[in-house]
Formats: sequence, structure tokens, C-alpha cells
Amino acid sequence: MRVLAAVFFACVFLVSACEGDDDDFFDADVVEEVGPDVSSDVQTDAEEGDADVGVDTAPEVDPDPPLDGEADFVRQQMDAGGLPGVMLAIVDRDGIRWSSMYGFQDVENEIPITAETLFPVASISKLIVGLLMMREVEAGTLDLDAPASDYLTHAFENPAHPGAPMTSRELLSHTSSLRDVFLLFTTGASPDDSSTPVGEFTERYVRAGGDFASGQFSGAAPGTTYAYCNAGFAVLGHVVEGASGVSFREGSNALTDALGFDGDFFFADVAASRVAVQYTYGPRGFAPLSLTEFLHYPAVGLKASVGDIAKLLRMYMRDGLADDDVTILSPESIAEMERVARPDLNPNRGLSLHRVTVEDVNLRGHGGAHIGSSADAWYTDDYGIIVMANSDAYVRERFGLSRGAEAMRTLRAWLVRRAEEIPR
Repeated sequence: MRVLAAVFFACVFLVSACEGDDDDFFDADVVEEVGPDVSSDVQTDAEEGDADVGVDTAPEVDPDPPLDGEADFVRQQMDAGGLPGVMLAIVDRDGIRWSSMYGFQDVENEIPITAETLFPVASISKLIVGLLMMREVEAGTLDLDAPASDYLTHAFENPAHPGAPMTSRELLSHTSSLRDVFLLFTTGASPDDSSTPVGEFTERYVRAGGDFASGQFSGAAPGTTYAYCNAGFAVLGHVVEGASGVSFREGSNALTDALGFDGDFFFADVAASRVAVQYTYGPRGFAPLSLTEFLHYPAVGLKASVGDIAKLLRMYMRDGLADDDVTILSPESIAEMERVARPDLNPNRGLSLHRVTVEDVNLRGHGGAHIGSSADAWYTDDYGIIVMANSDAYVRERFGLSRGAEAMRTLRAWLVRRAEEIPR
């Protein structure tokens, strides 16, 4: 059953998992076996049309509790959204100011979420790719405004606009005219694709008349339209290889080591026992999904703990300075990443970084959505907030099942309100 569900939800992911703050789906015909239903008395997404379910028996819960009284509120959101495990944190420039964890990283074996749990954080991976790119810019080995093909082992142009260069800056800001064809991301995917060179995938993906179907490019000229694109960050992974002279695996591992991470991009490089089981959720409860490494892994592959993401946010907040005063980037490079790249095309996109407004607070960072994992990592100049769940909450939303995503956003907004109250 787990294999069947994984194959099905891989296809779902291909249609849905892009940008992080929106993703979600469940199909009762596919999920036939589930683990213990730890939320059997709550209204599920499948019952969403019945407004009376659970109304009379639900206990009263403070909808905006303080940080030391959040337990019932968080569990209510987990039950409502079908979230088997949740990790929450507020960070500042000096460390984690507050954190809390609930539920299971493995429902079947009742293994609880801990600070050591690694979550596949999907598109939050793009923040690492952005750092790798800017480090090459600072080293003088990469020009963001040069044709990306200068650094690739294969041709790269929009066949509708031959001769028009497609730049790394455009790829970082999702304005290159490259598009996602999600079904192509699982072609050859396996539980561990760390041995598959990213350039092998990108060459097959972008080559006109190549192994893959058409549709990877829009009709618009490069730099003239915005379209969120995971495939573009796979291309950037190969650009980094060409600029640095090392494989994406070697380069990303070196950067996560410099940041002090426990996690990495590939299952082969982390302890399997620490990775949260990924789940979907429906009328029968939680159903586990097989862990899969997709071929566009620079865009979505990072597995990280709450401590890892806290270190990442602190580095951005400290203008490129990581823990132990390790310099990752200059303040000027961080500022360039944060600056909106093409306000005429999208007012919220920097170079890999995204902007959102929550509770009237302007945040920078990224969300993550996967076939069994959802995450938020956002920061201001003063604090950052983290929400991580081993649930396909954001993926389900794309198919009209919004309760998981609503629960994630409710937790995110609550963290922002509490973080605003913490004395500086």
C-alpha cells in the first residue's frame, strides 16, 4: 500500500508542489491501509461540507493563547488539519527563543517529534541554492546576468526565442520563461537519487526534442513574465557546479556544514532514523508515504531539523553571518537576495527569497510543500518563525481540501503575534 500511495502522490506532487505556501491532496480510493488514527474524533477534510460535525462536543480552546499555554490550541489545529506531528519555533539573532513540538514523527511506531527530527522541507531548499549562487558571485566565478548556458554542460534556450539568453538572475527570480512539467520530475526518481548528476536531469529536461515531452518553456521571451518554476532551481544547481567546479552534492554539503546543519540534501547523507515519516490524511486517518528523492533535488531536496532552519534564518537576519561568526555571505549579497528582483513582474520575489505579509508584518523567507511534508520559514530584521509538519497539508489544498493548509497558516500567524510581543 505504501508504494501505491507513494506513486499516486508523486503524481499529485508533480501537479501541485511548487511554492511552498500552498499545497494539498487526498484520495480515499488510493489510501486503503493506515496507521493508528490519532484524530478519529475530529472533522476531516472529507467531511468538510458537514458544518455540524464535532460542533457540540468540541472543547472551548483559547484561539490566541500565550506561549506558555499553547498546548490545547496547537492540538486543536493538528486535529483540524490532519497533522501527525508539528514543530514550532521562534528565533532571534542569538538563538531559539521558544520552541515546542507535538505528535509523532512515526505514527505507527509512536515515535514522537523531537528537536532532532529531520523534515523534508521542500522549497525552503531554494534558500540554500540562492546562497550557493551568491557565494560564487562573490568568488568572481559567476555572473548572474550572463547566459546561464555559459556554466552548463548543455545548451539552454527557449526554442520560441532562439538566441535570447536566459540568465541566472532570471532563474533565481522565476522570470526565465522555463516552466514546470511536474510529471517529468519523477522520471527515474527513487528513494536515493544522490548518484544522479543534476546536469543529466537538466540536459534531458531542457533539450528541444529531447527525451522528455514538450511544454517546458512558455511562449514569452526570457525576462518578460513571472512563473514559479522548480525546474529552474535544478538548472541553477548545475550552474553552481559549472561555476564552482564541484558537484552539487559536494557543494551543498560544504555549505550546510558551514552553517552547522545536521541535515543535508540526500537521504544517503543523513540518519534515516531521524527523518520524519511523511503522511497524507483522510477519512481513514493517517497514511504513510514512501520517501522519494526527486530528480530536481536542488529545488526541493533539503532534510532539516528545527535547529538547522533556525540557523539558516539567523544567518539571513545577521546579514550573512552564521553561528560562531562564520561568514557565509557579505551583507551586500544578502541585501541583493532580499531586494525584489522584478517589481514589474512580481512585487514579492527576490533572488530565491520570497515576501509575505502576515498579521500586517512583512516577512522574508520561503514555504515548503511536499507529498507528505509542509513547512514555513520566515524572518524579519528581529525574529524568525518556523512551522514544520510531516503532513501533505499544503499539497491537499490544491485539490480543494484546505483544512491542513489553514491549520498551518493559523499556526504561522499565531507565532508572528507571539514573536511581536517578545521583548527585544
